[in-house]
Amino acid sequence: MLRCTCVGHIAIGLVLTGCATTPNPGAPRPQVAVVERLPAGTVLHPAVSAPDDLPWRALAPLWREALGQSTQFAIRRLPDRPSGDAAVLRLVADPTSNRLAAWLERGPQRLAVGGASVLGGQLGPAIDELARTAREALGEVTAAPIPVAAAMAAEPTVVDAIADAERLLADGALTSAARLFARCRARDGGSPAILDGVATTHLLLSRPDDAARIAAEALTYTGRLTPTRQHRLARTLLLARASARPAQAPDHDRELRTLAAVFARERPYDLEAQLSAGLAANFLGDYALARTSLAAVTASEPDHGLAWYHQGSACLASGDAPAAVAAFDRAAPR
Repeated sequence: MLRCTCVGHIAIGLVLTGCATTPNPGAPRPQVAVVERLPAGTVLHPAVSAPDDLPWRALAPLWREALGQSTQFAIRRLPDRPSGDAAVLRLVADPTSNRLAAWLERGPQRLAVGGASVLGGQLGPAIDELARTAREALGEVTAAPIPVAAAMAAEPTVVDAIADAERLLADGALTSAARLFARCRARDGGSPAILDGVATTHLLLSRPDDAARIAAEALTYTGRLTPTRQHRLARTLLLARASARPAQAPDHDRELRTLAAVFARERPYDLEAQLSAGLAANFLGDYALARTSLAAVTASEPDHGLAWYHQGSACLASGDAPAAVAAFDRAAPR
């Protein structure tokens, strides 16, 4: 059992029982013809073709957040040089007509899978509609999604700032990331995406109590939590508690292992489950499992610095110094 605030205990309990995310009852399943039925587990890389100015620059993070709610497809970031057979799900914006279109691209093949109108300048509802339509057109039976404006923010300027803060975090610029996340939080204090970033930077800056407090707060905003964001926050909460109270760390590490297993059953193609499983295995001394789980993450996300770092730790602990050096080198910000 967790020894902490009542709010944190309830939040973790809801996550483990799979009932913390509230569906959107006002979004019935769209009537969409299947244009190509992709097999379960197909890897899709979100991409965006749009002007590089606001509000359109906010489309890329919103598109990733919306597609990331898929339970049938594995949603990845677009690699720098995708292989010729990589499946790219591209959003194309036409600012003149305020129309969005989605295309499935594989090499020279291009297949239209949906369209939506941006009404009243609101990108969020158009993204929600387009992402769900595209998933249905590719054979997924979808549930009502968490609106991306709730999951991230309604204002494109805030969404764009969140994306900038996440890039700073990935590059290891923790202090700059923390400042930018703090400014975002002043604009939308209940955004799970923002609070996820705030909690993560607190944890990486060795402020585990602050990280746990922010993560526990974010987990109470159930109507705004996508499944992946909910899992990330629950993981941060457990990691923060383990860091704050080392004597209880093995208990929290076992809870993290359980959290990973539950999430993997519900969302078998989400890499966050593999990452959590790898971290838990590493901390519990199962270095072979840690290496396997973390290698699955780095194989799909070659620039995932956190996974590379912990893979290096697992290699070092298991006596494989050359592999550890190579992994630590990949973990370093570039």
